[in-house]
Amino acid sequence: MRGKKDSAQQDAGRTFQRGPKPVATEYETVQEAFRKNFERLKAERLAREAAKSDDEQRQGPNGKRQLHETAKEH
Repeated sequence: MRGKKDSAQQDAGRTFQRGPKPVATEYETVQEAFRKNFERLKAERLAREAAKSDDEQRQGPNGKRQLHETAKEH
């Protein structure tokens, strides 16, 4: 009896087994490339903005370095 049940489970497993992953269409491939490029550019922009913000915080209101920071450097 046990052998029959195992055989039935194997048959059911084969029936409901996932098939190969469907091949992406050209549209999907282009969309994926666009999304990856968009995310890369967004990360670069955010990094530039963060660096610019850091530079502005180090400078005083007239665009020169603040006195206490220049004293630390010497």
